[in-house]
Amino acid sequence: MKKTAKATKAKSPAKKTTKAATSKSTAKPASKTTKKPASKTKTAPRGAAGGVNPKTSKFFDLESVTKTLLKMMERKNSGIDPKDFESFKEKINYVSNYTPTICVFGQVGAGKSSLCNTLFGEKKFEISAVQACTKDRQHEFAKLSAAKKVKIIDMPGVGESEDQDAAYLELYRGALAEADLILWALKSDSRAYAADLKAWGLIKNDIFQREIPTFFILTQADKMDPVIEWDHEQNLPGATQMGHLLQKKKIVAGDFGIESLRVIPISSQFGYGLKELTLEIISSLPDNKKAGFFRVTTPQAQSEESSAEAQKGFWRVVWENVKKAANSVKEFFEYHEKEIRETLYETGKEVIREWLRSKVEPPKRRR
Repeated sequence: MKKTAKATKAKSPAKKTTKAATSKSTAKPASKTTKKPASKTKTAPRGAAGGVNPKTSKFFDLESVTKTLLKMMERKNSGIDPKDFESFKEKINYVSNYTPTICVFGQVGAGKSSLCNTLFGEKKFEISAVQACTKDRQHEFAKLSAAKKVKIIDMPGVGESEDQDAAYLELYRGALAEADLILWALKSDSRAYAADLKAWGLIKNDIFQREIPTFFILTQADKMDPVIEWDHEQNLPGATQMGHLLQKKKIVAGDFGIESLRVIPISSQFGYGLKELTLEIISSLPDNKKAGFFRVTTPQAQSEESSAEAQKGFWRVVWENVKKAANSVKEFFEYHEKEIRETLYETGKEVIREWLRSKVEPPKRRR
């Protein structure tokens, strides 16, 4: 049989092509049939980190999830008392529509305005390499869309003169009363931050007392020596650059007396470090503020990890409110827990496990 096959192949190469084409055409329908269901099963549940429609939402879509949840509760057969629903809706909408307030500190030219613009996508603040643009506190809402807003208090830089610094410090203290988060900008390639240390020394006790999450941002990481090492293809620092950035991170953590995790190098120009910064911020915020912060960040600053963290925070708040809600709301969640979890978010199982570990049980589904 083998010899015959070889002879046939040698004598008629044209037949070989025809044979191959024929076998391919007969095999095609079969392979299509078997592959289609497999690919559907594989991709459908993993289409997104959260949101109502995994096919269109790459990351957690807070507005859609909230809207869908409340619509489910408004159904005629939900069994929820209208007054109980309105009370629960008010609490959930507060979390969904929360406007975070971020105070940004640092010296003139440290890259504060660039940081705001890159992280939140709002070209509201002036940027100038020649003169100080932020001599007065810029205190306004950055409206990112009809539903998304962030309040950025872009503080003037210290170190211009003794008289101005004294006025600035009073301004700083006033801003702390409304801050959810503090970002303190320091240039990666500069050692001149004596004025920052002076300001930090005067207000750090207020920050610790109020328990405001604070991050020191090493800006312009791409300008750290040796500049020539920066990898422009992957937008990453070279080996020596990275070593210098890690060394600077350690020095800043020691000088300011903070954890090294709270010192993060970034490059606003190239988007380096933004995802790490967003994740660290969301992880440090209380549950009722995680999703609110995530929704105002730019897509380039978001990641699957920060999306999942925002989701978990949101659903923990939902369940906490369920436990405190009226009986008609509790009964709805007990009965529809599986549907809510499967329809609205993928991190449900993870959240359930966390509750079980902390011995705080969520509502149990009826069988």
